[in-house]
Amino acid sequence: MGDLTTIEAQNLAELTQDLGTGGPSSSRIIMDELKINYDTEDDNDNTLTPGDMFIKEAGKGNTDHFYTKNVTFRPLWQVHQYSIYDPQENKVTCKSVMLDNFKQEAKDTQGTLRCGKPSSREMKDFTKEQREKYKNIKNTRQLRGLLTCTATNVHGETKEYENFPILIKLNGQNNYQVDENNRLFAPFETQFLNHISRGSSMYNYNIGVTTQRRKNALKKSYYVYNYAPDFANPLAVGKDVYDSIMMIKDIIQSENDYVESEYYKAIKAQSYDAEATETLDRMHSSLDADYEDVA
Repeated sequence: MGDLTTIEAQNLAELTQDLGTGGPSSSRIIMDELKINYDTEDDNDNTLTPGDMFIKEAGKGNTDHFYTKNVTFRPLWQVHQYSIYDPQENKVTCKSVMLDNFKQEAKDTQGTLRCGKPSSREMKDFTKEQREKYKNIKNTRQLRGLLTCTATNVHGETKEYENFPILIKLNGQNNYQVDENNRLFAPFETQFLNHISRGSSMYNYNIGVTTQRRKNALKKSYYVYNYAPDFANPLAVGKDVYDSIMMIKDIIQSENDYVESEYYKAIKAQSYDAEATETLDRMHSSLDADYEDVA
């Protein structure tokens, strides 16, 4: 692994606040994704194990994935994104810019903020019925980094992934959970981010990732990621890792540029609609007045 040049090291230091651990970020480039399997068999009736992880490579269908029970993940970038998914149309109908923190404005493609979801402060005293209105608006934590593991497909073929660029999306219980004191917490933060020493960043460490089976109140099984950071062996940032960080930066910037463009298009359309409505209202008022005069 080659050393960074002085200029690159300075650039890396400037990037630290943008990595989602401490500043700004589906993209035009689709990254391969690590997912948790919930199926007992695939489309061809091959047996699968729920709770295993698999690598969903871009361009491949829903079969022939490679599965594994544990991976090593080196996180390089973290962002948050709001979105609305329409299951009937099988597509995302609204999404926000990618945020590294919640102090930023979550502009979205429909010209609102957070895809129309009120802020946490606003929702604090909402009733269950009021919260129900926004249940389809999801907040996803996105982790991008490098994956290393040995995985096997249903035919028994193995594949070695080494420092393989990957995306991990954390939704639901994998993003936020409630502890025994009814306090909200984020597992990725409590198990990893909160323990990073001063002067270091998340890209300086590998994390062992496995899954754990749990059951909800309805006794339905679900799985959450468990993180085992290797803080004892900090990692240097070589040219290849730096290049991966810059690639991710470009992906996030491209996505945010697209969302912001759609945001301002929607704002302009809303402005035109408001002006047209106002003009029609004035016309109707004028016609009503003329009719009253004639009558």
